[in-house]
Formats: sequence, structure tokens, C-alpha cells
Amino acid sequence: MSENFDIIFKGYLMLVLMQTVLWGIQMRTKDASTADVGWSIGMSVLVGWYAINLDGFLLRKWLILLPIFIWTLRLSSHLLRRIIHDGREDSRYAQFREDWGRQAGRNFFVIFQLQPIFNVVLSVPFFIAFLNTDPTIKVIELIAVVIWLIGLIGESVADEQLRKFKADSNNKGKICQQGLWNYSRHPNFFFEWLMWVAYFIFALGSPQGWWGFIAPALMLFLLMKVTGIPLMETRALKNKGEAFKEYMRTTSFFIPLPKRR
Repeated sequence: MSENFDIIFKGYLMLVLMQTVLWGIQMRTKDASTADVGWSIGMSVLVGWYAINLDGFLLRKWLILLPIFIWTLRLSSHLLRRIIHDGREDSRYAQFREDWGRQAGRNFFVIFQLQPIFNVVLSVPFFIAFLNTDPTIKVIELIAVVIWLIGLIGESVADEQLRKFKADSNNKGKICQQGLWNYSRHPNFFFEWLMWVAYFIFALGSPQGWWGFIAPALMLFLLMKVTGIPLMETRALKNKGEAFKEYMRTTSFFIPLPKRR
């Protein structure tokens, strides 16, 4: 048990160092958006560290390593493109910076250092799976891989639909209701969460796998309360008024569902 704790703690310290460097960079650039990039890369760093140091079945490791590596590559590249293309700080962090004033540097340090804690808690399903030395891949683990693929495809499609909508100058000031956005106000976040549900389901194929529920539970909390859905909807109501109220009235908040009449 102490050896496992040592592995987790060393992985956590690596992420703390990385986020401290990123915080120092944002002190110069005045752009805290890199906290999200560091969080996504940190997941792969931590899970890779677990894979190297734990003695689980190799094929099982790769069945869950590849998804998290693909997830990191897609999300971090998406975030970096947005940072480079927009050329300005993410609106959430920009609002924080304005509200905090002279305390922004200190408060952003806390935000950057929260990321490794989230990484460690979210990594529970991976840690459990990497402890499993059983050479038999269970059906539930394969089902989890399929669910993860659905989540990846859904989030990628939602992001691309929104990107194309925003790229059209004729849509300025309008609400995206194309494709998946016609059935959910936040389809990208729903499919992101579905991938974390898949990690939990994968962990159920290993002893004590039910502990993996903490990952989708925390991710749901972060999506609903921390990462910006309330702020995004508040801003949309302010900027788009009655049109967004109508969108809220007719469109599911999270899970893609048929329009309400």
C-alpha cells in the first residue's frame, strides 16, 4: 500500500512542477488558458507514470492508455488552436482576472495547483485497472472501449459543428443549433463526460473497480459547477436575450434529446 501511495505522490509532484511552470508563464503572458492545456497533458503524464510503475496485464494497460493518449492529443491540440487563433485569454479566465484585480496572480496560482489534484482523483479508474494482473480481458472492458469511442466521436463532431458555425460571419450574434447543438445546449460536454463514464466501466473489470465511479462523478461536478457552463449560459443570456431563453426552453441542457415543444 505504501508503495502504491509513493507512486501516486511522485506522479502528483511531477504535475505540480509542470503547473507551477505554466503559472509562471501566464504571469508574463497574462493568459491563464494554459491551465486547461496543462490539465489535459497532465492526465497522460500521470496515467503513463502509473503504467510504467504498476504490474498490471500489459494488454489491459494499452486498452486504456491509448484512449487517454488520444483524448489528450485531441483536447490539448483543440485548446492550443483556440488560444493561438483567438489571440486572447479564455473568456472565463479573463473575467476572473478582471474581478480579482491585483490578487489575480495569487488566485491563479491556486487554480493552476488545483489541476494536479483533479488529475489524481480522475486517475482512479486507471490506477485500479493497472493493478489488475488477470490476463483475461473481460466483456465489460470491451464494452467500455466502445462507449469511449462513441464519446470521442460525439465530442469531436460537436466541436467541429460549433467551429464551422462560428467561422461563418453570417452567424455572428446567432445561436448554434446545427447538428448535435439542436438536441443539447452542451453536447461537447456531454460526450466528454461519457468518456469518463467509460473509464469507470472499464475499471469495473478489475477488483475494487467500483471506486472508479469517483471519476465521472467529479467530472460531472466540474462540468456543471466549475468549468464554465453556468458562466457560459449567463453570458449568452446577457448577449442574446430572448433568443437564448427560447433555446433554453426548447433544448435539453446536457443529454442530447429531441426538441421540446
